[in-house]
Amino acid sequence: MAVEIRNYLEGFADRDAALKALLTVDESVFGEDFTDEEISSPAFGVVDDDRTFLAWDGDRPVGMSANFTLDVSVPGGTVPTAGVTFIGVLPTHRRRGVMSAMLDRLHQDGLQRGEPIAALWAAEPTIYPRFGYGVASKMLRLSIPRSFGTISGAPSDASIVLRMVDPADDFEATSEIYNAVRAGRSGMPAVDERWHARHVWDPASKRDGSGRLHTVLAESDAGVRGFLRYSVKPDWTSAHSDGTLNVQRMMATDAAAYAELWRFAINFDLMSKVGWWNAPSDDPIQVWLDQPRHATRQLEDQMYVRLLDLPRAVAARTYSAEVDVVIEVSDRHIPANAGRWRLTAGPRGATAERSTASADLNLDIRTLGAAYLGGPAIEEHAAAGWVTENTPGSVTALGLAFRTATAPHCPFVF
Repeated sequence: MAVEIRNYLEGFADRDAALKALLTVDESVFGEDFTDEEISSPAFGVVDDDRTFLAWDGDRPVGMSANFTLDVSVPGGTVPTAGVTFIGVLPTHRRRGVMSAMLDRLHQDGLQRGEPIAALWAAEPTIYPRFGYGVASKMLRLSIPRSFGTISGAPSDASIVLRMVDPADDFEATSEIYNAVRAGRSGMPAVDERWHARHVWDPASKRDGSGRLHTVLAESDAGVRGFLRYSVKPDWTSAHSDGTLNVQRMMATDAAAYAELWRFAINFDLMSKVGWWNAPSDDPIQVWLDQPRHATRQLEDQMYVRLLDLPRAVAARTYSAEVDVVIEVSDRHIPANAGRWRLTAGPRGATAERSTASADLNLDIRTLGAAYLGGPAIEEHAAAGWVTENTPGSVTALGLAFRTATAPHCPFVF
């Protein structure tokens, strides 16, 4: 029997019943367990009912998939984005084309809504490059021992004061900072009240031994300049404290405020280290630490991007340098993107038009996705043998145009 993909509400009495069916698939795929409290929580308040699907084999749901409606920062602005999520297939139905069919449905959904790119966080990084996704941002998994956490060379400002606030009430203050940082860093989705409620939802069952979430603001007469959202996980070893302060999010509009928040985190009483699983790859703490070798820093893949509509995606951002090249693109899943394009781009914008001229470069759609937010993917993929340079210098020219001075970063999983 062929698998059929339908809106997840079809066949259920109400949204709660449909959501439970979706999460039953999730539990079988990822091993998670959801309580009724969690199902009715803000964690699922951001689910778009008309963009969420179940794959059915007869009368059994065997796969799940969904798009979030996102607006992601890119160089020079923002771009409507299909935020691919809830992707999973029951173990009994793997390698039967179910995931391919679900991704095709999600990509078509994005195209129909005028979203030129799709983005996701990959549970398994081996899966998505074959569907045209490239690693567009990277993150640092950080652990900094308090005993080696001095940052004596970091900037300071005596006018900065720190103030504790309840995370549930911090939206107005933190969103101002978030949006200011977002204006200068690509890869950041817009956060409204629904997403904020999801991020600060803090049930004890999900804390893994940590205490509740806290927010501290860094402010001066000029107003709020930064914030740190964190929890602490106490521990004791041989009668001395050995706890961890875990950063959920930290942002500031200037270096002095950011350094003050880092000092707060590193010098927190009864904690022996600071952990941040999702720090920006270019976080200045790497420069500020007096003894950086004692910090554990692991660079990992983060957000994956796929171009759904190549010419519209190219035109939706600006570029660091002028470039005029012909690229030949392969895309076996969205044929409209494949073929030869003349890419003319610069600080004021770009166009991509069909061309019959000889190609300066041959590349796969995943390379454009990986480079789209401003990372060094053009050069990296060329070094890996994934880009063919037909005209000398064209790799350098295209890479320079795509790259941004600030590393792309997505502050949260979606």
